[in-house]
Amino acid sequence: MTTVPSFYSLEISSELQVVLDNQLTFIYANELFKSAMKYADDSLLQTSFADWLHPESKKDFIQLVDALQPLEIRHFECHLINPQSQELVHIQGKIGKTDDGLLQWAGSLVINQTSPLARFKRFFDLELLDLMIITDHQGNMVHSNQGLVRKLGYSLDYLQNNSLLDIIHPDDREITAQYVRDMRKSENVVLLHLNRCIDIEGKVIWLAWKGVYHKGYIYALANDVTEANDQKIQIQKLLDRTIKQNRQMVASRKKLKAALDILAERNYELDQFVYHASHDLRSPLTSILGLVHLSKLDSQNYPMIAEYLERIEKSTRRLDNFIQSLLDFSRVNRTENQLQYIDLKQIIDECLEDLAYSEQFGNLDIRVSIKGQQPFRSDISKIRVIFSNLISNAIKYQKPDQTGNYLQIDIDQTTPAHTVIFLEDNGIGIENSYLPRLFEMFFRATETVSGSGLGLYIVDKTVKKLGGQIYLCSEVDQGTLIKVVLPANPLTSS
Repeated sequence: MTTVPSFYSLEISSELQVVLDNQLTFIYANELFKSAMKYADDSLLQTSFADWLHPESKKDFIQLVDALQPLEIRHFECHLINPQSQELVHIQGKIGKTDDGLLQWAGSLVINQTSPLARFKRFFDLELLDLMIITDHQGNMVHSNQGLVRKLGYSLDYLQNNSLLDIIHPDDREITAQYVRDMRKSENVVLLHLNRCIDIEGKVIWLAWKGVYHKGYIYALANDVTEANDQKIQIQKLLDRTIKQNRQMVASRKKLKAALDILAERNYELDQFVYHASHDLRSPLTSILGLVHLSKLDSQNYPMIAEYLERIEKSTRRLDNFIQSLLDFSRVNRTENQLQYIDLKQIIDECLEDLAYSEQFGNLDIRVSIKGQQPFRSDISKIRVIFSNLISNAIKYQKPDQTGNYLQIDIDQTTPAHTVIFLEDNGIGIENSYLPRLFEMFFRATETVSGSGLGLYIVDKTVKKLGGQIYLCSEVDQGTLIKVVLPANPLTSS
């Protein structure tokens, strides 16, 4: 069936709905219209509404359509000739035009007979239907036939002395009451309705009604459409379940792809880790073994032995620093955040104390400024890793032959949501082309200074583990500025 676009609201209470284009070609007809016209499929949509119009109605209807303005609603009345049965049908209702030129009309069958029996025979095909009721204007049943008794199981006396709503499903009572009110407003007009009834055993039965109000009474016939409606419901449930499963499959594929991407990244990192770690571990060990061998050869040359010992110490420190980096890397990856309130000034002082024996430490003027006193809650070991690595980098990458080297650490604790940390130095700086790779594992922007290439990688992973962000800008010979934004109260895991 053609999908009908959304139309503006029409003040129409009738049930027959049709949408036409500006050439009067059918775009849409609802099931009630097709049922009233005895069309079992969508072949009706292959016809033109103009072919349905009785010659006496065609001119007036076309003039009405031509004069209709967008978003305007008018009353109409016309006679149709059913192309299939050649039956003459009298329609009245309202018609409107959308802002894109489509026509939507809603109307009802008009009955001219005055005899209730004739009305039933003519418009409800009485011989084909086995369910019939007559109610007063308030919906109280005054008559029902044996077909309804057989279908629902209630006695004739019960049906004829109770309200129609008493046999209606509770969820459908309001719309059925509205159906009764609509019929009272439209005397001699056939209105269609679909609702659920409850039989004497509590079973739900779907009934399709045709009803007309005449001189204080409602005459209604019904068909049991439970099987067809249950099939529609089952099909809809199947479609809904299929759509849900498809969405779940799409989501699962996305999760799987994300997991595979992470796995590929981890595998690459692992390959890089094994390659660089084996090299960086063996290099200082090889130096130490070589120096020990030289010491044995020059066992009587005490000045040379002292020099060898100094070199051994440097290699050992380099090895120790690398192993510490590996421990930091492992700790960041495998541990959840252990939160506690932290004094950042105390953390910085402890890091400076640990780094005091680093080469060139005494040549760097380290200044700390803290603004604000908002509480800061985080993982103390991870915060120590961040400061230790960033301060260590500033010490290692200062200009060796320059006086006035400095590292300025500014901490902003003025907002309760997050803490901002700035570290600015006037060291050797980093070439612009290297900046995109600074947070990669084992990447080193210069070979003039020894290092593991893990420092910024670990800092980046640690900041993200805490739910924060890190930014870095640098210029060769001018220095580096790092900004770290950390939540003041992060999640226990990220």
